[in-house]
Amino acid sequence: MKSKVLSVLREFAAPGSRLLAAVSGGMDSMVLLDVLISVSDRYDITCAHFNHQLRGEESRRDELFVRDFCEKNQIPLVVSSGDVNRYANENHVGLEEAARMLRYSFLTSVPDIDWIVTAHNGDDNLETMLMHLVRGSGLHGLSGIPPVRDRILRPMLQIPRAEIAQYASARQVPFVTDSSNETDQFFRNRIRRAIIPLLREENPHIVESTAELCRILRSEDRFLREQSALALARVCSGSALDRAAFLELPEALQPRVLTLFLENVPELSRVHIRSALSLIRAENPSAALDLPGDFRLRRSYQDLVLEQHFAAAPLPGPTAIEPGQAVRFGSWLIQCLPDTGQYTPDREYLILDRSVLDRPMTLRCMQPGDRIHLTGGTRKISRLLIDLKVPKTQRPSLPILMSGDEVAAVIPFKAAAAFRKREGNDSVVLSAKRMEEEI
Repeated sequence: MKSKVLSVLREFAAPGSRLLAAVSGGMDSMVLLDVLISVSDRYDITCAHFNHQLRGEESRRDELFVRDFCEKNQIPLVVSSGDVNRYANENHVGLEEAARMLRYSFLTSVPDIDWIVTAHNGDDNLETMLMHLVRGSGLHGLSGIPPVRDRILRPMLQIPRAEIAQYASARQVPFVTDSSNETDQFFRNRIRRAIIPLLREENPHIVESTAELCRILRSEDRFLREQSALALARVCSGSALDRAAFLELPEALQPRVLTLFLENVPELSRVHIRSALSLIRAENPSAALDLPGDFRLRRSYQDLVLEQHFAAAPLPGPTAIEPGQAVRFGSWLIQCLPDTGQYTPDREYLILDRSVLDRPMTLRCMQPGDRIHLTGGTRKISRLLIDLKVPKTQRPSLPILMSGDEVAAVIPFKAAAAFRKREGNDSVVLSAKRMEEEI
């Protein structure tokens, strides 16, 4: 067993590396510490213990045991503690997850360390994989515990717990026993005590078989992550995802690409990814999905746009405009100019008949039931904007030009038939420029 651990250490940790051994006082971590002590001439060893404060006097006993062992063997020791129950309640996570989060927060905060070395073993890996399987997981979760992650190294991950126990017995390694491992309070314990013994009856080498399976799944997961990153670069531009290009991707890549696209969204879950996939596959061109962190994912016809939304700015009120005048209307700069013949109708200029000036001109936002008279008949403005594929979020603030109480134009798209330039009549030009972003 020792040779297996040292082989992993030699592969990743150069001679002279500063190793922080995470030691609870239990058999696995004490065996790890025993192995590390045997090579203390090659590595700089420090021990770390975190008191989870979950088992009262027994937790204090574990801490004192580790302190006493390190003092007797002249091993530097760092100790910390945390109120796991309180943290779990405040952050709405289970006790096991809260303990893990606090423990790793402590370990990664210790300065001047090259590697954090933990005693996770093959049985831990099997338990973790089964937990993910039962709860529902993708390929990443089914890959089990990674042997290396950032500065965390797990040199015992391929070793079954039975082999570790043999080493502890042969070397008379001292350790303490965690009484909570004998209860069925925790999901991991129920997996360990009820399910794994049945699997061992079918395959005595289930730990080794699972380790090999996890190695294969990690390799495939890594390949799919690489392919997903390449795919995202093809279908994404800034904060917008091209819907048509996305839907052409292999179905296996779509959730992964979407996860990368939404990587800045905090606390992103599988539920959010499923909802986002439904959003992009649906026919509704203006649907939206609220996400954690005040993010919103919305369809804008052929794009999927991620935005961090806040309270909407109030819509501008009615604003009078006169010939020769430039007024700011929300994010628009609107000017009424004399027609010198150099303008052509487009998305910046509307050319209107002079009759638009016969009554007071006012800019206002769209109101329910608003209609515009076009050559082919009367149309609801809301329907017109849908047909023009104006994003739903931009429709409420578009300027509507009123001539008296009649809609003269939907800026910057359409002029009403009665107010379009007519041969032989004078005309005016309505210039419309968006100050913040183009439609």
